[in-house]
Amino acid sequence: MVICTHINKDNVHNHIILNSVSFIDGYKYHDSKAQIAFLKETSDRLCLNYGLSIIDTPKANKHRRKNNMIFEELNFLARHSFNSVFDVTKYKENLSNKLPELKGKRELLWKKHKSADTNKKTEILKDINALTEEIDIIQAQKNACN
Repeated sequence: MVICTHINKDNVHNHIILNSVSFIDGYKYHDSKAQIAFLKETSDRLCLNYGLSIIDTPKANKHRRKNNMIFEELNFLARHSFNSVFDVTKYKENLSNKLPELKGKRELLWKKHKSADTNKKTEILKDINALTEEIDIIQAQKNACN
């Protein structure tokens, strides 16, 4: 796989190039939209790690959010080792207990957002996004416990 970055134009961007035929078994690589989104997410993470900007569109954000959940599930599984099914069940139950409170806080912020002035809306939206990310992480960890 090769990732090439074009910096000779106003729009700095990457091209991801890979050999679609395996040199090991000769099978052709077939990808899905999810796999392409995963590659883009990996590229975005590399860019952010090195202080580069990434494309920020609603569609890109939707894919990024979904892929963040996948990364969180994998990271969660790598960080935790449970001794029994009971431990997993208990952990999942604790996660489930956190969700209603977080979702309630987010709902209150949305109500506040509707009536706030323009300056306050930006602050409130940041808080909503932070809560949404926290909720997503808990959901991803719950999924990993299944």
